[in-house]
Amino acid sequence: MQRKTLSYRQSTVSYLRFGEGEQLLLAFHGFGDRAAMWLGIEEGLAQKFTVIALDLPFHGHTIWHEKVFRGRDFEAIVHELTKIEGKERFSLAGFSFGARIVERLLFRFEHRIDHILMFAPDGFGTKWLFEITMIPRPIRRFTKWLLDRPQWFVRILSFFYKYKLINRFIYKFTYNHLGRIERRTRLFTYWLSMDDFVIKPERFKAKLKKSEIQANVFVGKNDDIVPLSSGCWLAENAPNIRLHIVEDGHKLVNHNLIADLKKAVLDG
Repeated sequence: MQRKTLSYRQSTVSYLRFGEGEQLLLAFHGFGDRAAMWLGIEEGLAQKFTVIALDLPFHGHTIWHEKVFRGRDFEAIVHELTKIEGKERFSLAGFSFGARIVERLLFRFEHRIDHILMFAPDGFGTKWLFEITMIPRPIRRFTKWLLDRPQWFVRILSFFYKYKLINRFIYKFTYNHLGRIERRTRLFTYWLSMDDFVIKPERFKAKLKKSEIQANVFVGKNDDIVPLSSGCWLAENAPNIRLHIVEDGHKLVNHNLIADLKKAVLDG
């Protein structure tokens, strides 16, 4: 395993490189995670892929100086990484929010992608994120201003939760990310950047179904964020999209997944 960096605009993108496979796999973790999470399933990937696992903006060792991030940023980063690796074709993996990045990249690189792996993919009936993306940007910016006064924001958040204006997940998730300024900045940068990663599920499914890309989707049977029904819908009537139901919750990228993953990627 190697730790490497890529200079991008005013920022430095950090990533891990591991595996000995001939095919290149670019992997994107979820919000609050880091590239190292993929090492937990290295055994299931390393035989087929050389994996480039990125630390996303405001995560891990990546130093992100841009105000927000957009789909075009990831497109440019992918372009540079494939150039460095000397690969025209590649595969993509995404967990939770990372799957949204994969969804966006499909529309840019469809004819260069061999395989897609999605784990508890966000954007398909996610139980909380849609509520956030529906909040108008000016209100989100005002809320970010409030974060410089966290004691105010905690009171407002508690009021909303008490009167059931927000659900328990949003309350706990947001409250847990208010403690340190780095976490507050990360949370609201993602909140402000999210618009560029909202793709209608029907549009994504139609695009993937018409492509020649083999996709494997792993969904947790006990996932309380991404419903199992969304994975079933995604794979329905789509021969190139295979659904794998895992006896786990949302955090399903772990050693328990290795056997199923190894079978899925080697068969594909």
